[in-house]
Amino acid sequence: MESDQPDGRELRDAIEQYAALTDGWFWESDEEHKITYVSQGVEDIVGSPPSFFIGRSRKEYSIASSVDAEVWEKHIQDLSEKRAIHNFTYKFQGPKGERWIRVDGTPVFSKAGRFLGYRGIARDITDQVSNENRVAMLAAAVDQFPSPICIWGEDDKLLWFNKPFQNSFADLPIPVEIGIGYETFIRQLAETRLAWKNDRECEEWISARIEGQRTQQDTATVRLQNGRTFRIEKRPLSSGETVTLSMELTDILSAQDEAQIARRKLTEALNALDTPFAYYDAEDRLQNWNDAFTEMNIKISDLLTEGAPFEYLLDALIERGQIAGIEGREEEFRRRRLESHRQSNIRTERQIGDGRWFMAREVGTSDGGVVGIWTDISELKAQQAELEHGRKEAERASQLKSGFLANISHELRTPLNSIGGFVHLLAERDLGEQEQQLVSRISSSTDMLVSLVNDLLDLSLAEAGELHVTNSEFSIPDVLDEVARILEPVASIKGLTFETDVADEFPAVVCGDRMRIRQILLSFADNAVKFTHKGGIRISARAEGGVIPTNDETATIFLEVSDTGIGIADDVTREVFTPFFQGDGSSTREFGGAGLGLSISKKLADLMGGSIEIDSVIGTGTTVTLRVRLPIHSTVGLGESPPPTARGLSGAKILVVDDQSLNRQVLRSVLTRAGCSVYEAVDGEEAVNIALSSEAHFFDAILMDIQMPKMDGLTATRAILATAKGNVPPIIALTAHTMESERRKCIAAGMCDHLEKPVDPVQLFDTLARWTSGRREGASISPGQCEHSDGTNLDVKPEPLQPAEASAASVYVALVHQLADAIDDEELARELLGEFAETYGNAAAQLRSYLDADEVTAAKDFAHRLKGVSGNLRLIDLHDAAMRLEARLSSNPQHSDELYEALDTLGAIHNRIVDSIHGSVTA
Repeated sequence: MESDQPDGRELRDAIEQYAALTDGWFWESDEEHKITYVSQGVEDIVGSPPSFFIGRSRKEYSIASSVDAEVWEKHIQDLSEKRAIHNFTYKFQGPKGERWIRVDGTPVFSKAGRFLGYRGIARDITDQVSNENRVAMLAAAVDQFPSPICIWGEDDKLLWFNKPFQNSFADLPIPVEIGIGYETFIRQLAETRLAWKNDRECEEWISARIEGQRTQQDTATVRLQNGRTFRIEKRPLSSGETVTLSMELTDILSAQDEAQIARRKLTEALNALDTPFAYYDAEDRLQNWNDAFTEMNIKISDLLTEGAPFEYLLDALIERGQIAGIEGREEEFRRRRLESHRQSNIRTERQIGDGRWFMAREVGTSDGGVVGIWTDISELKAQQAELEHGRKEAERASQLKSGFLANISHELRTPLNSIGGFVHLLAERDLGEQEQQLVSRISSSTDMLVSLVNDLLDLSLAEAGELHVTNSEFSIPDVLDEVARILEPVASIKGLTFETDVADEFPAVVCGDRMRIRQILLSFADNAVKFTHKGGIRISARAEGGVIPTNDETATIFLEVSDTGIGIADDVTREVFTPFFQGDGSSTREFGGAGLGLSISKKLADLMGGSIEIDSVIGTGTTVTLRVRLPIHSTVGLGESPPPTARGLSGAKILVVDDQSLNRQVLRSVLTRAGCSVYEAVDGEEAVNIALSSEAHFFDAILMDIQMPKMDGLTATRAILATAKGNVPPIIALTAHTMESERRKCIAAGMCDHLEKPVDPVQLFDTLARWTSGRREGASISPGQCEHSDGTNLDVKPEPLQPAEASAASVYVALVHQLADAIDDEELARELLGEFAETYGNAAAQLRSYLDADEVTAAKDFAHRLKGVSGNLRLIDLHDAAMRLEARLSSNPQHSDELYEALDTLGAIHNRIVDSIHGSVTA
């Protein structure tokens, strides 16, 4: 400012000190209102240094937008008229963020009276503004509160009230305004607005309210003359005032009345239902139920009261015998029932004491309660029992049928096996021409009979779902040559030509069911020869697209049989795949046949994922095509090697086990001519004795019949594998049992292969050579790692002896030998089993404790470990039981009867194994 201004240095210093003490700063401006001086305190408060403000007016701070327009205009007007500035407030945005500033200033004049500018103090009032805003928001919120609220001072005068309070009492004779006394307000309210039975009741109410005012705490419920009801509560504040809150109860009381009516109607509706219903609240106390629920729980009907705890009622149900089928496991049922009761949307089936069955469904409610609904399923259970009985009867019938098929197959094939064997031996003798013809006719007739038996059995197997195909490497051209060798002589007698044609691109070796493809082509070609009078038959093989497939690819091949026969009419073509169908009545008489060949061929083609197509013209001929997709395994033709023979069997020691002397005689002759040394056993028991009385590796192979007296072949195989020491020879089933289920039983018992009677010598030699060649060269064949003749590695673990078949000691012996066979160390096997018994001796109890504690994850992990350990130790039954329990815990961890049944099964198996180990070690 100019030099003619009054000396203000001391004044400035004093103001600056005052400003610092009040969280502010001192400022001066010139006649153009530009800041000329700002104390250092400004930077501490807003973050901007004094230099930021020097030479600038407030208009240049961009603060006008934060000030109400009228306030800003008034401020400008005050400056222009050089009036003092009082409480001018604006918002400033600086380095320290948004701050609210309040400015006070005084105009400064020179001694000569000329206006020099302003001098004043600015303060940071951000916290004050924030508090004022919160108070304003609170006041606005209280104003929006629907209930009347007011505050009374210590002198019982009205200090503040919200809009609902003002609106509720606006029509009192004395206006409701700040300063009205509490007693005056209460008396006016009681005398003009409230409903009373008499004046005395009114005066008593007024006196009680005044007394409550003195104690600063009061609660009362009042009913207005218009029927509205209020609850008034008065509470003291820490500052000495009291607050009064009035809450209207009219709607609440009305709703309570309506709720009582609704509950009565709900009870009537629930009682009209036949379905039992109950509701338990969040504390598990019975709140609602219907008559059907009472009738279902008739034995505890005297205990069904509102508020009865669920656990108390459950104990009564168990104690009074209301729940059926829990005898001996009441505590377990109680624990599981308490757990399931609180699990949302659980469905359980339960039988009550009177024999009825109910399906219970319990669902959690939003308030934490549980609703239970019980549906009577007694009729459904009866129907299920009938269906289960029917299913078991059907299974029994199926088993009887399967057994009949197996037995009739055995009875038919056994004599055919003998006939075929003797014919084979006769054919190798030096016979005259006439005798050779007789032998040839016997062989042909036997083949026809075997073919018919096979067709009938295949049809039955197909109907029973037991017809299966296998896979092995073979040569299609070789199969075509075999078919030609069988049927060419028959065609030649009729003056027909018989040719085979294999395309150049055709793969040399494929993987599939050689026997079934040969069976299909024989059926096609036999029909062709049968229905052709002149011309010829042609069997051809080609690959799709005429391209030579590479190794390990899959190719679609076409095997066609064409003839120049009588042809098939279009309407007949659609029926030829029906079992026992004949083209017409004369066909049966003229050509013969059972009408099964094409039907079975169609089923076999379907099993292999292929198809059969027929293209025929009456009087011209027929072409039947098998289309099938097969893997290509090698580019080297099997035809380059000589066909399987007795080559390599010389000196092999074979044990033949069969109860039929003719069968043993045939096998002895065939095997002896191949250079084998043959040993015989008449049943399974003798076979076990022979195998165990000598070193197991003495024999190169065992040919085992299945159906025998005293001890069958399956039991004998298990006994040999369980008790024999050393390298057990391969055991090959040689049986008239041809069903797939029987084949699997053989493999499951520990056999390495399966051959059907009547046996084909070539197939017999091939199988024996495959299993004995490596053994005789010193290789070890583990019975548990057999590869079946279809090329499938079955990885079969020999079945352990069951309790009915062996004592605890023999069980232990069997376990030791099974493990010793796998690790080739009997002493180590004993040590490992002993360590298992010590480590996992309480496995079953441990699993049960996990489940009882609801530690499902721990139980699942323990079952998984037990499964792995038992599998490695060849404890097959325990491995399977642990695997089933683990699967049950993974798919449905809820505690159920099925889960505990799986645990009980595992426990029985585990205890039997551990007991046998402990017993043998102790002994």
